Amino acid sequence: MREPPHAATIRAMADAGAINVLYVEDDPVLRAILADMVEGVAGVHVAATAGGDEEAIAAIAAHRIDVAL
Repeated sequence: MREPPHAATIRAMADAGAINVLYVEDDPVLRAILADMVEGVAGVHVAATAGGDEEAIAAIAAHRIDVAL
């Protein structure tokens, strides 16, 4: 199977340390479940979660976020 074009970049980020993720979802139950799933990926750390755009902007300002989902 062919790797996506960004796979090397993701591997390089993971090698440098955990990739810090901001997970945004308006449903709090779904947000908790999916954030736990993302946290379970090797080399990935859910640095923050948010329920909407204003919370997401505040989280980006407060944390070193590499990727927002």
